[in-house]
Amino acid sequence: MRRPGLPTGLVRGVPVITVPEQLDGGNARLLLATVRYWAAYGYASFVIDMSRTVACDVAAFRALVRTHNRARAEGGELRVVASRPLLSRFGSALGVALPHFASLRDALAETPAVAIEPTWGLSA
Repeated sequence: MRRPGLPTGLVRGVPVITVPEQLDGGNARLLLATVRYWAAYGYASFVIDMSRTVACDVAAFRALVRTHNRARAEGGELRVVASRPLLSRFGSALGVALPHFASLRDALAETPAVAIEPTWGLSA
């Protein structure tokens, strides 16, 4: 299976997905495709590295929320590496708080790799 477009690596058994400086509705689809790719291989926990991201629109934030909800439904979790202002702008408006961390090291601390039998596949 071909790996989707966003850069990803496994760190301590957890997929770390690196997003670009501008996260918008167009490349948010790549984020969701990348998550579906790893979920199809049994991963339920993800780290989204937004440490270099300077702009995130509402469509991209909703993609993060979808990823968060799917991870939790599978027994995993989403951890976002980003500055507080970047996420809180939409989080407070939409009433959603995503788990976020100041560094990749903090996000990976005590994060177990949760293996699952996926309930949603690559066509979802």
